Amino acid sequence: MCSSDLRFREEAGALRAGRQRGHAVICGLGTIGANLALSLRDEKIPVVAVERDPRNANIDAVRRRGGVVITGDATLTDVLGRTRLARAEWLVCATGDDNHNASIAMIANGLLSGRRSVPLPCLIHMTDLEMCLVLRESHLLHPRATPLPALDLDFFNSYENAAHGLVNQLVSDHRVHVLILGGGDLTVSVVLYMAQRRLREGSDCASPLPNITFVGPGAECEVERLHSRWPALAAGADVSPV
Repeated sequence: MCSSDLRFREEAGALRAGRQRGHAVICGLGTIGANLALSLRDEKIPVVAVERDPRNANIDAVRRRGGVVITGDATLTDVLGRTRLARAEWLVCATGDDNHNASIAMIANGLLSGRRSVPLPCLIHMTDLEMCLVLRESHLLHPRATPLPALDLDFFNSYENAAHGLVNQLVSDHRVHVLILGGGDLTVSVVLYMAQRRLREGSDCASPLPNITFVGPGAECEVERLHSRWPALAAGADVSPV
């Protein structure tokens, strides 16, 4: 595609973005951002995306589905301002870089200050699972202490989301015995979600705790780390090494 065609598409996209209302603003068209953008377009929800790499193949995919894509750095105020955040319904920060995602949220808060009657729902992807859990817990415990009052913050992690889908699909009840080889963020997310599902049923639930056994080298260290980081884990799952 020649430079004049690219420039025309950018100008047309900017014009459409200026007319948007009730749209989702998605920053970053990697795997997470692009899949979300395409899913929203399948539901006929308007999308304005920002992608810094003009060579990203997902740009054309989103545009073909009717989404608007602005090429530029969403951490720059003038670029993010072109998405018409004040009229949006959601903001999703999914650039693949935790620091960039945090910066986008801070800039969005500044752009929205005094321009909305209610905070804008904002989903921030954190590649660091531990940081994601800490930030979510802190926000839930102290919602009014947020430094970004123009945004209604929530945090998500791709491994955590994958673990939820995996457990919901494969684990129908708590009597299952799960063997885990290895560690990592996906493993941690599976264990925590299984324990959370059991805890939601309350202490009066007659069903047994899910039985989760770590096997292989490092199993004892992994289980010790889990119990040390999440002391309440024992109330929702029987996690042990072998």
